[in-house]
Amino acid sequence: MSYSKLKSKKIVCVIQEESNSAHLQSLNNNLTVTKGETASSIPFHRIQCVLIFGNCSITSPFIRESIKNNITVSIFDYFGYLITSISASSHNPDLKTFQYASKNNHNIATKIIEAKLLNQCNILKKRSNIELLIPNLDSVSTIEELLGYEGSYASQYYENLFTDIGWVRRQPRVKADIPNVLLDMGYMRLYSITESLVTQFGFDPYKGFLHKDYYSRKSLVCDFMEPFRPIVDGYLLSMYNLGQVREQDFIVKNQKYQFVDSKTYHRYSILFIKHLSKEIEKIYDFISDMKGYITNNN
Repeated sequence: MSYSKLKSKKIVCVIQEESNSAHLQSLNNNLTVTKGETASSIPFHRIQCVLIFGNCSITSPFIRESIKNNITVSIFDYFGYLITSISASSHNPDLKTFQYASKNNHNIATKIIEAKLLNQCNILKKRSNIELLIPNLDSVSTIEELLGYEGSYASQYYENLFTDIGWVRRQPRVKADIPNVLLDMGYMRLYSITESLVTQFGFDPYKGFLHKDYYSRKSLVCDFMEPFRPIVDGYLLSMYNLGQVREQDFIVKNQKYQFVDSKTYHRYSILFIKHLSKEIEKIYDFISDMKGYITNNN
């Protein structure tokens, strides 16, 4: 069980790596997590939310105490995909009304892109000692123009950040090479975690500000994960530097790279989940700030 401090409360992450199950239960007003012979506890009143990854069993008293204490419980599968969230407070009609009626879509989209560019700039400076000038977006008047600036910056950013790992270009979902396969994986884990937090706040995940609304696409989740893609980028570079990425873990089938087996897929997935679990507080704080901006600027 790991914690991310959030003012007076904590975000609790339970990551079960092996096939055997962890057990979550309520004991004496505490959440108790048991893994084999090891148990750890935290009082329910000190918990903001609980994220459970992998094979875990939960009890009805644990769910009851979580709802009683206004704690959202998000359950992810063995590979890091969100299955469901159980929440007592996600039904927030006032917030959804502000979200639907917002007259500041462009300003909100600009804030999202500004946060992303700043994080990209910081990662690049930290990892490669290169300072890539962030463009001034004050005069940008359309979402399309905003995305143009973002795309141009991203191209330079990737090229400079991934110089030493055989980088060609970003090709989402095409599986053209190993770095793109791993970025796709890391971004999907980031998406799942962001989705669980968006649900907790009570937003409509389908109604976005930067990404256009398409049937079944959770556009707001796509919006709010954007500033945190550099977390995945920086960690991918660390994985290469630490020798955790091995060519023998991948095969090429139908001109696409893929993991050699599900066990290998899971090993890489857990690496990303563990790293992202340390950054959840940053994502939570950003969504909280955006909630304040949306409700106070309508």
